[in-house]
Amino acid sequence: MRLAPLALGLWLLASPTHAQTGTTTVSPEAVQVIEGTWTGYLEYLDYTSEQLTRIPVRLSIRRLKEGQPNWEIAFFYTDEPHANETQRYRLAKQGTEWGGHRIVSASQGPEGTLTLLTEANGKDNRQPAQLRYTLRVTDTELLLQKEVRYTEATDFFVRNRYVVQRD
Repeated sequence: MRLAPLALGLWLLASPTHAQTGTTTVSPEAVQVIEGTWTGYLEYLDYTSEQLTRIPVRLSIRRLKEGQPNWEIAFFYTDEPHANETQRYRLAKQGTEWGGHRIVSASQGPEGTLTLLTEANGKDNRQPAQLRYTLRVTDTELLLQKEVRYTEATDFFVRNRYVVQRD
């Protein structure tokens, strides 16, 4: 499957949603647009070769229970089935956290488009780092991206990204 560059197809025209405190919030209804099955690729930085590696992937995303802000994402790696996994994500703290990370930016656009940007402190390649996650979805395309900035660094780099199209 040939995927058009995601950046060309993801034009979002809305402004962030804010509560009275200035905290970015997201509703479960906004997030449900991610539900469904998706096919595309995972591109990641292989630290051994220092090269970008791309492998085919299929995602299945479902809400765990109607009315609850919990989703399950199943990752199926066509060429590496031993790496298949399932992760659970919760929209928590009145819509200010996604998957345990603080939502720093959210925008909704026409016809079900959504962009979430979250940040957290953690580790990457056994080094302390600031982690930035992007979830960007339209009715046809989904991007899940992880960026990393090591403690002593000034810039983020893309660690991995899932670029998929709705089946």
